[in-house]
Amino acid sequence: MSSGVSGALPDYEVLGIVQEALQDSVIFSAGARVVPMGAPSVKLARISSVPDVQIRPESEDRDLADQAPSFTPETLDAHSAFLYATTTLEAVEDIANLQETITGVFARQLARAWDKHALAGDGNTGPLGLGMMFAQDGVSEVEAGNAAPTGYGSFVEAVARVRAKHHKPTAVVLDVPVWTTLAALTDTTKQPLVPPRAYSELSEYVSDFLPRDAYSCAVVGDFSRLLVGIRTDIQIEVNRQGPEFKKGGLAIRGFMRWGSFVDDPAAFAIIRGLDGTDLSDTPPAS
Repeated sequence: MSSGVSGALPDYEVLGIVQEALQDSVIFSAGARVVPMGAPSVKLARISSVPDVQIRPESEDRDLADQAPSFTPETLDAHSAFLYATTTLEAVEDIANLQETITGVFARQLARAWDKHALAGDGNTGPLGLGMMFAQDGVSEVEAGNAAPTGYGSFVEAVARVRAKHHKPTAVVLDVPVWTTLAALTDTTKQPLVPPRAYSELSEYVSDFLPRDAYSCAVVGDFSRLLVGIRTDIQIEVNRQGPEFKKGGLAIRGFMRWGSFVDDPAAFAIIRGLDGTDLSDTPPAS
């Protein structure tokens, strides 16, 4: 790690953590965008309705209605996230890939945190996640019937719901059991079932963090409408003078403040009532 007594990792190492985390993150791979936060809490507009264009022929008594888009002011709050690791002086000298390993773990932790809160945040202790949004929040909802999918019908309907709102869905996020079930579908000749164009045009991602009650959900949409606000860029510090000093060790701490926000819920459709079979634990046939 750092050769100084106390200080931060080199800038290129910190940048490497962020880049790796962005690559590992499902929401960023699907198209989520970063926006700066100039304060701990920022007011953002969430689109709630878009009126039709007014068609009025030329006339002396032409009068345009007071008809405008409506926006709901919502608060994007910054939440503090910490990364922490300890090691020994001997490990710093003897383990050739120690720095690479720790920074890699930090990157994975960040990616998991972004995905977890953006997909399943309860809106109380963290951001309101996409999978926790309902029709009253502006997203479209598709019911899959509380059964294992035998085809892609629910996903095609979700794509159609988003397209009907004049958005172009770009990605779908599934949990492991549902992805496994879809991937294992076969046609009448026992060949892998070819997805319809409406599904195959989506980038497909898998996450452990979609909310699951008795059944799974999936998210289809234009993920560029999912914003991640950054209040404080990640900072990584190495300290040899804390409680670990007398133990011949050092501590590594990371810190970042961020939040997530959906600025146009109409760009998403949530499929609920999906059931899936996780075949990863199924013993091989004898």
